[in-house]
Amino acid sequence: MVYLSIVAISHLDDMEHARQAYEQALKLNKLNPRTDSLKLLLNYSISLFNHKDFDESFRRVLEANQNYEKDPLKYDDEVR
Repeated sequence: MVYLSIVAISHLDDMEHARQAYEQALKLNKLNPRTDSLKLLLNYSISLFNHKDFDESFRRVLEANQNYEKDPLKYDDEVR
């Protein structure tokens, strides 16, 4: 639900509030290791890309990739 709200904010061209919401969600996500940070990071990256922040978008894709490489089984629905 949080993802959809943030994505909706970014589609309203209110990227500053969307950025704040993504950053807050990432902080909260770290407190609960069972949540899926990969989807959050990828959605954040897409929003950044769509708003022409290519460098930050690429940085978030790299961060998502690093998270995946640390624990690929955590993100594979077929294995869980």
